[in-house]
Amino acid sequence: MSFNNILELAITGMAEYRTPAWSQSPRRKLRIQKK
Repeated sequence: MSFNNILELAITGMAEYRTPAWSQSPRRKLRIQKK
């Protein structure tokens, strides 16, 4: 895994922890799955 991927996962993870971002923007999860 590259550093950028880890950064993205951390940012999206924090966003999901703060608010249900996965329900608001499922595109983020699709992005992570594609990479």
